[in-house]
Amino acid sequence: MLLTQLLVDESSLSNSQIVALLALMCFNAARLESRLDEDGHLVPLDQQDHSRWDSALIRRSYTYLSRSSQMESVAATRYHVEAAESGSRGLLQRKIVHPATVGCI
Repeated sequence: MLLTQLLVDESSLSNSQIVALLALMCFNAARLESRLDEDGHLVPLDQQDHSRWDSALIRRSYTYLSRSSQMESVAATRYHVEAAESGSRGLLQRKIVHPATVGCI
């Protein structure tokens, strides 16, 4: 994630795909604390303790995803789609949005 952040911060190397990748990485990293139980077993998304999600990192994720969609020659890459999907799943799990509005995100 640090290398990707460095690429995003270097304007001569940054592009919409790299910024979208950083958004995806931030979404995933924001949930790390709640992904494993005390025994080290994976916890499904719908059973995770959402209070353990890193809200600041989730906000950064949305900022990067938005920024990536406003850059030159934007094409929806795999990273754009996966980051958008990851963000919408998180909103649904935290009941921040209604499922019917996810297509609008």
